[in-house]
Amino acid sequence: MAAPSTLGSYKDVSEVVDAADEAKLARKVARLEPLVCVKG
Repeated sequence: MAAPSTLGSYKDVSEVVDAADEAKLARKVARLEPLVCVKG
């Protein structure tokens, strides 16, 4: 059984992508939006 996640476990993805872009570790090429979420 997986351990339950908490809100503190996740960072804002925009902040992470911006930091990686500014540090020249990666570059932004597109922004993706989820279309469907399937749970089961």
